[in-house]
Amino acid sequence: MRTKFNIIWFVLIFLIIISISSIVKFLPIISKYSTAPAQFGGGTIYFINHIINTGHILKRGEIQTYGVYSNTIYGQVETPIFSIFHAIRSKILDIPWKSRDLISHITFSIIFSITILLFFYRSEKIEISIITFITIVLFALFGTPQLISNMEGNAALGWIFIALGLYTYTRSEDSRMRLLLIIFSCTLPLMYYTPSMVYLLILVSLVVYKIVIKRDYKQYLGFTLLYLVVWLACSIYIATSRFHGTINVISSIHLLFREGLTGSLVGINEGDIIHYLISTSISNKIKLASNAFFVVIPVIYFLKIGHKRFTEKNRIVDVLWAILISLLPMSFLLFVWLGIWGVMRLVEWGGLYSVIILSSMMSLIEIHHRRFLTFVVIAAIITSCYAYMTDENKPTGYITYSEEHAADWILNNIKRDNAVFTDFRLSADLVGNGHLRVTGINEVEQKLTSVISSLNDIYYNNKSDNAKMALNKIILSNNQKMDYLFFSKQMTEEIPGIKGYNYAFKPAPDDFTIKYDTSNFTNRIYDNGISFIYRIYL
Repeated sequence: MRTKFNIIWFVLIFLIIISISSIVKFLPIISKYSTAPAQFGGGTIYFINHIINTGHILKRGEIQTYGVYSNTIYGQVETPIFSIFHAIRSKILDIPWKSRDLISHITFSIIFSITILLFFYRSEKIEISIITFITIVLFALFGTPQLISNMEGNAALGWIFIALGLYTYTRSEDSRMRLLLIIFSCTLPLMYYTPSMVYLLILVSLVVYKIVIKRDYKQYLGFTLLYLVVWLACSIYIATSRFHGTINVISSIHLLFREGLTGSLVGINEGDIIHYLISTSISNKIKLASNAFFVVIPVIYFLKIGHKRFTEKNRIVDVLWAILISLLPMSFLLFVWLGIWGVMRLVEWGGLYSVIILSSMMSLIEIHHRRFLTFVVIAAIITSCYAYMTDENKPTGYITYSEEHAADWILNNIKRDNAVFTDFRLSADLVGNGHLRVTGINEVEQKLTSVISSLNDIYYNNKSDNAKMALNKIILSNNQKMDYLFFSKQMTEEIPGIKGYNYAFKPAPDDFTIKYDTSNFTNRIYDNGISFIYRIYL
């Protein structure tokens, strides 16, 4: 028998869970890493600052860029409404970037949890017990390491809008819900482009499922075609050029089946860049296993038991079948679009699907099955929190305080028209603050042989003459040569190593800067023990 849920307990427990999720999320990074951006974060900050300073979204070609590192300032073109929200928030709250991330994390955690709870209620009037409520909310926020790590960013926004779209779809017999369905669905492509494509695949899968299984598709086809038109219009406006690498990526599809493929990886091997090479640490294996296991368990439970509990007319079962069917084409298309990293992104959507499935089934299954799922949730929380808090890949997404101080020195002492050579991780703070003439090893536009040769000469061997010749070939898109070098001891660590635009390369030797200290074409002008800046004369 269910216990009536008191609203005071509801609010209190909910706030406690949100607070715990925030502590788990930010405790491992708050003392060790800077609030400054890394990797793509620089382009995000520049884009948002442009909205604040000019009052309009940055248009492609409006600001001259000098290579793939500075091209990231246009990355937020695919999230225009979200970027405007960030700009408004930044204008109101003049606080460090990562503090704003905390606010986003709390906001998205609340909205996401409430959205997932809606799948428990659906159209029936059901009272929820305290245990069931806690189970659903905890799994929504802690079900997989991916759910913990991505709750404050664009991924969380995509999850929320997909979940809202699917929920209103299950209630679309109500005219008010049909209106909300259209609003949520048509707003999604302007909020975040990637999940809008995922949502389209789910709708198409739903139509296919109804045609093949139910022989009834008219009520679904019209809305799917409407959404397709909106999605195509947004695609043309936003980023059709993002698909330019399709053929090259398809040619490397064999990498999908490489043993131990993960997203944590570093290295060069026998003249070939290994996109990802599995880490052997216990914590990373736990992270990978928990990401997969706690996505698969609710899915298996639905396939084996759960779907039989739904009534024939309940639209939620159609939606759950559709999202499962969509996983196959989604895997292939994400790979075509984003390469191996795209396949890793599938974990994000798998986590979303598993929490929707669990919430949807909790009101329909017997007490002993509910206890089993509660046990699964407890196991998920323990392993996901451990895997996230011990994740060795965190350094790739952040810079240290010493590295931030070096970047600040460049911003304060070097002219914006001087070119700086560094890696992609360190470039973000420069790009975000308007120093766009920055580049590094460019595996996006260079041939593979050139990338390997540059890595060897600039980082891995100790011959200063070779380094000079390699750096002499590194130029910006305006044919400008390098004026400064920006290195860090973090480049000698297994992770982050040397970060390219798409891939991480194996770390440099501990003494890789000696050749620059003893050469006649460089002069060390800054040293804080961790980060080093050289003036280079080519």
